[in-house]
Amino acid sequence: MPLTAAIIGIGGIAKLHALSLKSLGIDLIACCCRTPEKGHAFSAEFGGHYYQSAEALLASCKPDFAIITTPSGSHLEPALACFAHGVHVLCEKPLEVSVERADAMIVAAEEAGVLLGGIFQGRFAPAFQALRAAVCAGHFGELSVLSAQVPWWRDDSYYAPSRWQGTHALDGGGAFINQAIHSLDLLQWLGAAASAGNEVVEVSARTAARGHELPGFEVEDTGVAWLKFSDGTLGTALAATSLYPGSDRRILIGGRDGSVEVEGDTAVHWSFRSSAAPLAPMAGSDAPQPGGASDPLALSNSNFQRNIAAFVEAIERQRAGDSGRFELSGREARRAVALVCAIYQSAAKAGAPVRPAPQPPLGRVGKSQPLPPVLAPSVTPLIQAAGSLVGREVIRWGILGCGAVTEMKSGPGFQRADGSSLTAVMRRDTRKAADYAARHGVPHWYDDVSALLSDPDVDAVYVATPPGSHLELARLVAAAGKPCYMEKPMARSYEESAAMATVFAERGLPLFVAYYRRAYPRIQRLRSLLYEESAIGDVTSVCYRFRKCPPPPDCAAVWRTDAELSGGGLFVDVGSHALDLLDFVFGPLCNLNGTARRGHARTSKLGDGDRSDAPTAAGVETRVAASFGWESGAVGTATWDFEAAFEVDDLEIEGTRGCIRLPGLMNGTEICIQRSVAEGMEECVETLPPPPTVQQPLIATVIAALRARDPSLCPSSAASALRTAAAMDTILEGFYSGRGGRFWDRPSTWQALGSSPAHPP
Repeated sequence: MPLTAAIIGIGGIAKLHALSLKSLGIDLIACCCRTPEKGHAFSAEFGGHYYQSAEALLASCKPDFAIITTPSGSHLEPALACFAHGVHVLCEKPLEVSVERADAMIVAAEEAGVLLGGIFQGRFAPAFQALRAAVCAGHFGELSVLSAQVPWWRDDSYYAPSRWQGTHALDGGGAFINQAIHSLDLLQWLGAAASAGNEVVEVSARTAARGHELPGFEVEDTGVAWLKFSDGTLGTALAATSLYPGSDRRILIGGRDGSVEVEGDTAVHWSFRSSAAPLAPMAGSDAPQPGGASDPLALSNSNFQRNIAAFVEAIERQRAGDSGRFELSGREARRAVALVCAIYQSAAKAGAPVRPAPQPPLGRVGKSQPLPPVLAPSVTPLIQAAGSLVGREVIRWGILGCGAVTEMKSGPGFQRADGSSLTAVMRRDTRKAADYAARHGVPHWYDDVSALLSDPDVDAVYVATPPGSHLELARLVAAAGKPCYMEKPMARSYEESAAMATVFAERGLPLFVAYYRRAYPRIQRLRSLLYEESAIGDVTSVCYRFRKCPPPPDCAAVWRTDAELSGGGLFVDVGSHALDLLDFVFGPLCNLNGTARRGHARTSKLGDGDRSDAPTAAGVETRVAASFGWESGAVGTATWDFEAAFEVDDLEIEGTRGCIRLPGLMNGTEICIQRSVAEGMEECVETLPPPPTVQQPLIATVIAALRARDPSLCPSSAASALRTAAAMDTILEGFYSGRGGRFWDRPSTWQALGSSPAHPP
């Protein structure tokens, strides 16, 4: 039976897809667009029933696959809707405007068991197919250079205020992510053919706005990037929409045995040492000239058709019981996104070298906990709901729950960070709320949540209560239409965390999480040592050890070991920081396994809400161990003991050329480096103390993100916090006999007290 398709988003590029579907004999049964006039006109011209939203389309019909051609920063949400209905997705470039959002798409597709593919039609041009075959055959010898020039022109009307192009939110950037991303994809695709695992490992870049002086023009129209591949090949890329009148893209690939130059999709110069490696000139472009140089729609329909046909073949193979592997899978399309994001990060750091983000861990088909439709940057949400904060000189904060964590760690940070003020606080204890406001000089205090949320002087809200109330309060904050900074851990479980993220995505609001150590100078320096300076070579193994003496029986923070209030034991409260740092420094964890045990926990839930200092069979975890790895091939272990006789908090990192140790990972000051140099082993110690107000550096990034309408400026997003929540649940799954639902209400199913040398059964 022939396949059926839908097109979601019907801008100019959608017409090329519709023509390609018709040429392939694929029935276009539906299309959607927010503008009825455009939608009905498109439906009349190309067929298919018109719907005003992806949700309405999917509720009424089920195409075999959908092509998403919405603005770049709004690909994620319709893709997730398609996956939820078992619909394959072919997505226009770029896959998304951030690595986090692209990763969300990839993992969700894998967990749904459907295909996700990308559109990079240049790969399917005959000239580039022949080029890659020549690289695979070794005709170039050892590659020396891969270079791309995109000297294009876009007039001011292209970036008009009514268009999404040229905005950080929906375009993700300018000439690099919109125009040059095709050429960057070709460079890394050709480079990968030279040797197994060859990829871009370092990027340096500079960008500027040189050709457009328009109100609201936010992005680069001119940029230059330098690339380094893992095999030593060097690359360059010029991206411009500022070069009138615009000329054809040029690609150069060369090595010790040959070189080829391509203009547009046509090889114009080729030369090889060996006559056994001829490459005839191939006119692979049937687009009107100048082929996109000044007209964004002057593109070859034949290459689109080949791209779609390859995806259709993958679907048919999957139907036949094959793997359904598509050469331009979501993971493959993500490479260009990671490369462009690294370019922008480098440009923001005055050209400092940046390593592209690694691939996310594989999604598990049929995973019980769905990935929510969120993840930074929350693009359309920031336009719709946080637009009033853009460019504001001061963001005015309100705090729900002004307890101990707000006294020194966070509260003063909202008062001291540039562009921030603490306007109101709330605590149910009236006396304590008034006392806090008086001591900290806060103008308004409340003993009721709704009163603070309705205060017109509160722009954004920090939730600092125990995790047991996070989801409930998050829903109220979202209903009030305010951005949120949520204390860590995000909630009691991944299930609650995902529900929270979904609420903010649906309301169109940004959500940040207080894993504040990501912004510590010492952690930032560690990342620089590992990836910008390659101080110890490639990371091979990581070991983290945490030991802490048990708290005194009269400890005020007894809620931290009450699963109903905290989500577990001290591992959930303290261990979440370490798991989050492992994610931040080394990338998302994969192949994660964990186990937990308990000793004589001082606080337990007995089933009736009673509390006891005596050991019971229903206490929370006190000892935890985990093993894991990363896509890079590095492996790691971590252990936590909250009833130890002595205290340790050490992170050790081993690499191919040395090791790094951070004594006192949470609050220490030193980075101890031992590395191989020409004279032998070199040892040095760098000292970087924590900031006086520990959350202030992260709060500063939240302020910047809200004011610039760019959530990627904050390193601790809902996306990263969800990964940490998922990791904790994976580790604790066995101990709690599942972390779904109200697991805190079924203590009889938790692991019983085990034997230990100190406390035999």
